[in-house]
This record gives sequence, structure tokens and C-alpha cells, in this order.
Amino acid sequence: MCRLLIQKFANDKTGSHLFDHLGCMYHSASKANEEHRKDALQRADAAFKEALGKENCGIGTYVDYGRFLCRTKRYEDSIQLLRKVVLKENKKPESINCYGKMSLVSDEFMKKEITA
Repeated sequence: MCRLLIQKFANDKTGSHLFDHLGCMYHSASKANEEHRKDALQRADAAFKEALGKENCGIGTYVDYGRFLCRTKRYEDSIQLLRKVVLKENKKPESINCYGKMSLVSDEFMKKEITA
């Protein structure tokens, strides 16, 4: 069902983040049921590859797929992919990681939600 919704809302050139999330979902599902593990991992791999094929694919998708490759012991593939991330970020940084509390939120209500 999730795949059908993602395909409906992602057009030919955009929607990479939707397929990225789908890949993460299948990867998580692979840990829940040993009987369906192989199928879920294949679906995760296919979803990540579809995300990487979209024009609007961001650096986070490369990181997510690289992590997936590491978790599935495909280290050589992961190294090549993550090396691309590092080189791309060195040329033109476009990603931000946030740890802990966010320091800038304009909405007072949201600030209270974050600190609650």
C-alpha cells in the first residue's frame, strides 16, 4: 500500500525523498520477520536505487543508502557511495545535521513543544 501511495505522489523526476523513506521502511521491516527478510531487503535496495535516480535526490538519500549497504555487509559498495557524499559536500556543502535541541525556531508554540 505504501509503495502505491508513493508512486501516485511521486512523478517521473521528483519524489526521491518518498522512495528514500520507503527504502528505510523496508529495511526496518526486514528485521521484524526472518521469513520475509530477503524480500524486504531486495525491496529496500530497489527503493533506494529509485530514489537515487530522481533529479531532486539530496545528499541525505546517499547517506541513507550508504548506511543500508553497510548494514547489509556490502561494504565496498557503501565506501564508493559514501566517498561521493564526502567529495560532493567538500565542493558544495548542502546538508546540515542537528543534534540535541534546535536553536532557532520562529514559532513560540513550537519552541515549547521542542523543550517539553
